[in-house]
Amino acid sequence: MKIICALKELDLSLDLISKIMKEENSKEVINLILEEQQYYLESEIKEKQEKLNKLKSLQALAKHE
Repeated sequence: MKIICALKELDLSLDLISKIMKEENSKEVINLILEEQQYYLESEIKEKQEKLNKLKSLQALAKHE
C-alpha cells in the first residue's frame, strides 16, 4: 500500500499503477520509474539553483550601481 501511495504522489495514474503492480517484474519497473523521477527532479533542482544563482548575482550588481 505504501508503494501505491508513493507512486500516486509522483503523479502516476491509478490505472498505470495497477498495470505496474500486475507485472511479474513490478519491482524492477518501480525501480526504473523511481530512478527516472530522481533524475528528473535532480535536473530540475540544478536548473532552479542555476537561476537562483543568476538572480543573486543580478541583485548584487543592482546594489552596487
